[in-house]
Amino acid sequence: MRTTYVFIYGGLGNQMFQAALGEAIRTRYNSTIRYINLTSDARVPRAWELGIFGLQPHAAGTRYSSLLWRLFKLGLKVQRLLSPRSSLIYDEKNVAHTGLPTRAPLFINGYFQSERFFLDTSPADTFCFPAHPYGLDIQPNSVAIHVRRGDYVTDIVARRSHLICDETYYEQAWALMLRWVPDARAYVFSDDPEWAHSHLNLPGDVTYVENPDGKPAWVDLSLMAQCQHSILSNSSYSWWGAYLATNPAQRVIVPDRWTAAARTDDLDICPAYWYRLTTRPPTHG
Repeated sequence: MRTTYVFIYGGLGNQMFQAALGEAIRTRYNSTIRYINLTSDARVPRAWELGIFGLQPHAAGTRYSSLLWRLFKLGLKVQRLLSPRSSLIYDEKNVAHTGLPTRAPLFINGYFQSERFFLDTSPADTFCFPAHPYGLDIQPNSVAIHVRRGDYVTDIVARRSHLICDETYYEQAWALMLRWVPDARAYVFSDDPEWAHSHLNLPGDVTYVENPDGKPAWVDLSLMAQCQHSILSNSSYSWWGAYLATNPAQRVIVPDRWTAAARTDDLDICPAYWYRLTTRPPTHG
């Protein structure tokens, strides 16, 4: 039985994409999966957030994790030179070249933001939320609206690559949703609730979800997944909120552009039935 090391970094949404692939590899090949926690090593440090799903990082020290990362980088160079189609090292930059792995890789590295990496498994079985500790009662005909700002606004490097969905996008998306679901109730989730409340002009039944200090990221995600419909930002976090929802008649609206460099369809990130809304180009902040 091969051991596969999966490098984990980024926020909760990205960690879930990486873990979804790791669990798919475990299922396909009966592989032993070791998650290597690199969340605190990133330019924007994060924390391990997969514990809520019972997924824990490999109990290895910082030196061991650094050694594995160096071995991965060395192995990647060797693979590119000698055997580029090998699936021994599964790196996101080579995914289009190698396709899905034909056996359990030794190392997995990347974000892997597409359902095609785990379509033969059930992420909903992996990502089961506990009862949330806040008293929000999601009503029928609910629509989760996720407003992603955070480092998309405050971090200069993130601003260069990510776009910010502005008021026009959310207002047009909500108007379209009301045509589809006339009695829709909106629940607005945001890492910048003050901005959302003061900038969005959304008619009808709209609740701005409170975001008290110390609330874990999984709480809003679990509530978003309880909603019947979704309006997404260009964020892996809101992607999972819509993807884990269980409404068979679900309506989902996403921005036509996901990053500054690529349209949503170019990235193969969203399921085909999610509606791509084209507005004037989103801003860089």
